[in-house]
Amino acid sequence: MPEDSIEKLLNILESVGEGIYCIDLAGNCTYCNSRCLELLGFDSEQELLGQNMHQLIHHHHRDGSIAKVEDHRIYQSYSNGENTHVQEEVFFRKDGQRFDAEYRSQPIREGGQIVGAVVTFNDITLRRSETNHRLHLSRLVESS
Repeated sequence: MPEDSIEKLLNILESVGEGIYCIDLAGNCTYCNSRCLELLGFDSEQELLGQNMHQLIHHHHRDGSIAKVEDHRIYQSYSNGENTHVQEEVFFRKDGQRFDAEYRSQPIREGGQIVGAVVTFNDITLRRSETNHRLHLSRLVESS
C-alpha cells in the first residue's frame, strides 16, 4: 500500500468516535487509535502496543468471575473467522475501573489467512444508565 494511502487510512481511524484496537493471534495489541486510549485511560499507544488486551481490559465478567479468553466473542473473530457484535460487556480501564462496553470484532486477513482481529468499541455506561432510569420511571408511572 502506498505511503499516502496508509497515512490517509490512519487519519480516518483517528477521526472515528469509537475506540479501535487491533490484535494479533496471541491477543497482543498491534494498533490503537487515540479514542481507544481515551476510553481505556492510557496516556500513549506505547502502553498498549504489544500488550495482551484480554489481560488488560477484558479479564473478568460483570459478576467478578474470571473471564477466559475463549469465553469472549473477540476470540471467535480470530479463531473462527466470525464477525461479532456484543451489545453489552464489561471492559476495564487502566485504573481498574470497569465500564459497560458495546463492541464489534472482525477478523483481519492477509493473503487469505486470519492474522488477528480489529475491535471497535464504545462506553455505553451512560446509555445503559439512562435506559435503566427510563424503565424505573415507567414502572413508577404504572404503579401510581
